[in-house]
Amino acid sequence: MSLATNETRDFYILYACEQGDWNAGDPPWMRAVDQYSEWLHSKMQEHSLWPVLYPGWMKRTQGMLSVLLENYTDAMLAESPNRIESLWRVYGSTLQWIQFWGQMSGYGEGCCELNQELQSRYGNSGVWDLVGFVTNRVYGGGGGVAAVRKAGYYTRPYPDVPLNDDTTVVADGETNLVWFDQWLGVAKRDWRATAFYHDTMGERSCEDPNFVAELYRDHFSRSTAIEGATDVYPVAFLVSGILSQPGAGFPGGPDATISGMLSSSTTNRVIFPELVSYALNDRIMFDGTLNTGYLWWGSEHHYWVERQVFLLGHKYETSHPDENGVEDWNDAFELAVNARKAVHWWGGREPRYQGTRGITNVPAGVRVRVFRDKNDVNLLAFDRWEAPQGNLTIEFNGQQVSVPSDLLAIVEISEK
Repeated sequence: MSLATNETRDFYILYACEQGDWNAGDPPWMRAVDQYSEWLHSKMQEHSLWPVLYPGWMKRTQGMLSVLLENYTDAMLAESPNRIESLWRVYGSTLQWIQFWGQMSGYGEGCCELNQELQSRYGNSGVWDLVGFVTNRVYGGGGGVAAVRKAGYYTRPYPDVPLNDDTTVVADGETNLVWFDQWLGVAKRDWRATAFYHDTMGERSCEDPNFVAELYRDHFSRSTAIEGATDVYPVAFLVSGILSQPGAGFPGGPDATISGMLSSSTTNRVIFPELVSYALNDRIMFDGTLNTGYLWWGSEHHYWVERQVFLLGHKYETSHPDENGVEDWNDAFELAVNARKAVHWWGGREPRYQGTRGITNVPAGVRVRVFRDKNDVNLLAFDRWEAPQGNLTIEFNGQQVSVPSDLLAIVEISEK
């Protein structure tokens, strides 16, 4: 948002002073955030922005398979099958959204250019027929498969020009919203997109947030995710990178918790991931390898990002669901997916992140997070990757709970 000369605006601060007991599973910061969330929901509801209405397929999917086309040489694309085709064959029923970056670029070029044309090597007479793959392989199983498997492409509005600016011409003789709509139309009509990714949208300080929020309510497809998280936007968020960006403070310690940062002399702990996951715990978030997330992904990094995504309740986004070859699943990713499937995590329960609320007496090496589903059933997500073997317990609201033997697991709790 910008102000013209002599223009004024009034802003208000919601201030809360709360007391709690960290050691008793009652973090005071969560009490303060509860007030913010209640205020946010009431304001959004006044404008028909809340509750956020997500399509069924997005609620059910385990996540997104990312394909960075600019990282593939012509020789890699020409292989039969190539890595993209093999990844989709193995993981397409789990990561049901295949999202392409760099469709405007050749090998070694940019992922995110302001170019609405498909690079020639991806055409039907090029090295690899991208749209043919989407048509025949992603949607090739008929209407039922096409309804649950989605393909999307990189798009974004022109930088530094608000979408509600209807006078400034950005490109091709068009204003920004018209130009952006044209790109989305090309993706849908010519490239067969059925899901949409809007880069930078959650981070654009030039925008009027009310105008953009109404675009996501009325104008853009609900099968959309944006980069970043903006509280008033009724849309899914891609937050990959928040676990690994230098500004997030990683790697300061083993725990991405606000309490871990505040109770330690070490100040470089990750706090934003837990804050946004709790404050916006009714939103769908995709998280994983993009935006430097890959730096802490995989066995050599003890599956740090994979485990955090599991504990925060985000959906997975990854270009590397495999370990040592396509057929070999990443260990932590596979455990997380199986743990969620076992309790029908994405099967309509709509679990909401509750952090460590109610959790006490946690053994060293164990991490546990609380979720509450739409029927007020509590689910505890456990990570004992760094814990010793043997029988271990934690307490939840005074009730002793056994830590599962699986390295990643979910336990449903019936409170006594």
